[in-house]
Amino acid sequence: MKVIVFKDEQKYIDLFIHFPQTLYQDDKYYPGEHLEEITSILKNNYPLAKYLTKINLLVVNNNKVLGRAIAFISPQLKIGTVGYFECINNQLVANLIFDAACAFFRENKIKTIYGPMAGSIWLPYRLMISGFNEMPFYGEPYNKDYYLKLFANYGFKIDKEWVSYFAKRINPFQQPTELKKVLKSVSRYRKQTFKIVKVTEYEKGIKEVYPLVMNAFKNFYLFNEIDEETFMQLYAGNKALYDANLFRIAYYQGEPIGFVICVPDYFTLVPKKRVRYVALYLGVKQNKQGESLYPGVGRALMASIYKYAFFKRASLVGALISEDAKTYRYGDKYDNKHQYALLKKEIKN
Repeated sequence: MKVIVFKDEQKYIDLFIHFPQTLYQDDKYYPGEHLEEITSILKNNYPLAKYLTKINLLVVNNNKVLGRAIAFISPQLKIGTVGYFECINNQLVANLIFDAACAFFRENKIKTIYGPMAGSIWLPYRLMISGFNEMPFYGEPYNKDYYLKLFANYGFKIDKEWVSYFAKRINPFQQPTELKKVLKSVSRYRKQTFKIVKVTEYEKGIKEVYPLVMNAFKNFYLFNEIDEETFMQLYAGNKALYDANLFRIAYYQGEPIGFVICVPDYFTLVPKKRVRYVALYLGVKQNKQGESLYPGVGRALMASIYKYAFFKRASLVGALISEDAKTYRYGDKYDNKHQYALLKKEIKN
C-alpha cells in the first residue's frame, strides 16, 4: 500500500475520478460528482487556482485505489484543507491520506487544517453527519457515514455545524401572522421593488449580486473574498440549471440591497410525484458590524419564494443553514432534517 502524489498525469486523474463509482456502487442514494469540475481542479485549470495551492493524493494497493483526496492551502486564510476526500472504511488508509496532506502543510508552515473542504467555501465542503437514508437534494454534501469516525480518529474535531430542513408545501395565505410581520417589516421601504431575473438577464443579475455577496457574507465562517471575474466564472455554468422565478433581487431606490437564489431539486425531478425547490443563497446588504441595513427584506424575499412554490405545488428545502444563523432554529420545527459539520485540527510543525 502506498501514497501517490501526482500533478496532471491522466492515468492518475482517471483513477481519482472513477474511484467513487466503485466505492458507492451499492449506494442507491449516491448522487455522483461533477467530473468536469474535479478534472479541471486536478489539472490546476479552474477559476480559483490563483487563490489556492494544492497536491493530489491517491492511496493504492496492487493498482487498486483505496482512498483519495486533494490537499489545499489558502494563503489568504493561512489554513490547509483536505477536500474531495473518499476512502474505504479503513483507518490506516485514511491516516495515510492525512499524513501526506499534513506533510504538505508542514512544508508550507500551515498549522490549522479543516476538512472536508476543497480549499475554499466557493468549492464543496462540509461533512454530512445525518440524512443518509434518502436521496440528497441538489448541492447537498454526501459521503459515507463512517467518514466522521475516520476524521475524528485522526484528531479532527467538529468546529462548526449546519442543518437543512424540509418544509412541506406551505400555503402563505394561511399564515396571516407571518404575512403581517413581513408586510410590517418592509413597509418602511416604500420604494422597494422585487425583480425576477429573466434567463436573458442571468449574467447581468449575477453581476449585480456579486457586490451583495461580498458584503453580506464578509463575516461568514472562513469567507475569502474573490474578484468579480472569478465569481462570474464560477457561476456562469449555473445558467443551464436556472429557473428565472427562483432568482430574485430586491432594490431600494434603484439600488440592489438583497437577493435570494433557489434551484429546482434536480435529483428528485425524476419521480414526478414530488417536486421541491432548494433555497441555496439569501443575502441582504450589511453594515460594518454585520447587521442588516434593511431588516425584514430577507424574510420578504423568502415569502415571495414560498408564494411561488405554493402555486407550483412544490415543497422547499432550507439548505445548509449555519448554526449561528437566525434561521438555524427553524430546523427544530421539522422532523426531517439533515445535519453537517466541518472539522478542524491543529498540527505541529
